[in-house]
Amino acid sequence: MSRGSVLIVEDEAMIAMMIEEYLDVLDFTLFAMAGNVEEGLAALAGDSRPDAALLDCRLGGERSWPIAARLQELGVPFAFMTGAPDDLFPEAFAHAPRLGKPFTLASVDEILSRAMTKAE
Repeated sequence: MSRGSVLIVEDEAMIAMMIEEYLDVLDFTLFAMAGNVEEGLAALAGDSRPDAALLDCRLGGERSWPIAARLQELGVPFAFMTGAPDDLFPEAFAHAPRLGKPFTLASVDEILSRAMTKAE
């Protein structure tokens, strides 16, 4: 039984594939995978919603802030995947959990559990 569906927004294919494998091992379902802001927003345009999302902060030359804002509007918990210092985050997302890169299976499990618990 799945623990929930997760949207992955990551522009590096190898990292995205690794996270997808982690989700499988942790009994989560992949909701959708996006490599940029446009794809991430498109994944949220339909009627179905993920139970949680993992967002890379830097997507090429873009930031994932528009996706985070949409997730907040929808009430979907999310966590940022980043190596960036805290001062790069807008105040609106100060509450969001952060998963520092590089990460492990255990840290992905912990951050998803924490994000989903905060949402309840």
